Amino acid sequence: MKFHVIVFLFMVCSVMAQAQMAQSSNAETCFDGSAVKVNGAMNIREAPTTSSDKTGTTERGTAFLVTDSQQGETYCWLQIELGWMARTGIVAPLNEPIADGSSTHQALVRNALGLLRREAPDSYLFVLQHITVVAMDCPEQVYSWVCTENPQAFLDLKYSGRTSERIIRIPARYEFNVNARERTLLFAQTMVHEACHFEQLENESVAFLRDPSRREPPCMKMALAMVQQVNPRSELVALIRRAIRRIRVNYTS
Repeated sequence: MKFHVIVFLFMVCSVMAQAQMAQSSNAETCFDGSAVKVNGAMNIREAPTTSSDKTGTTERGTAFLVTDSQQGETYCWLQIELGWMARTGIVAPLNEPIADGSSTHQALVRNALGLLRREAPDSYLFVLQHITVVAMDCPEQVYSWVCTENPQAFLDLKYSGRTSERIIRIPARYEFNVNARERTLLFAQTMVHEACHFEQLENESVAFLRDPSRREPPCMKMALAMVQQVNPRSELVALIRRAIRRIRVNYTS
C-alpha cells in the first residue's frame, strides 16, 4: 500500500512539474528591448514571481542586459544575469542608438552594437547609456574639415544641446588603414570612445575638457580595453596605442 502511495505522489509531482514547465515556456513575453537601467533598489528573485526567493538587490543607476521577459499577474518580469526583476516605474528601458545615414552606415552601426552585446556587454551597456544617435552626414559646412579633409568621429555638441539626444557623427569617409573585417570592430570602439567623452561632459571640468592630453587618453584606453577583450590580435590595438603616444608627445612635450 505504501508503495502505491509513493508511486502516486511521484506521478502527481511529475505532472505538476511538467505543467509548470509548460506554463513557463508558454508565458507571454512583455519586453522587447535589450537592456534596462534601474533608478533605485529592486529585488532580484529566482523566478518571475514575488513569492520566489530573493537572490539580491540592485543598486541605483545600474544597467542590465535583458535576456528574456514574462508577463506575470501584476508585473512584467525581466530576466537579467542575476535572476528575475519586476519592471516597475524605476526600471527604465535602454534603447540602442539610432543609426542615421546610408544603408551601409546603418549596417555597420547595427553590426557594431551586436558585436558589443555579444562580446563586450559592459561596453554595450555603457554606449546605450551615453549615446542616442549615431549619424553619418554633417549638418553644416562648419563641420566639413572633420568630414572630408580629415575624417574623424566626433560629438555633435551643437545639435545635441538642442534636444535630449546625445549625437555622435561618424562621416562616410571615416576609416583607418584597416581591412574590411575590422570595420565592425572599428565602429564599436569608436562608439565606446565617444560615449566616454559624453560621460566626461557630465563629470569633468571645462579645463579638463579643453586639454586633449587629459581628455583623450582615458577614452582611448577604454576603447583599447574593449578591443583587446574582443580580439587581442586586432590591428586596431597597435593603432590605438600609437594614437595614445602621439597625444602624449604632441600635447605634453
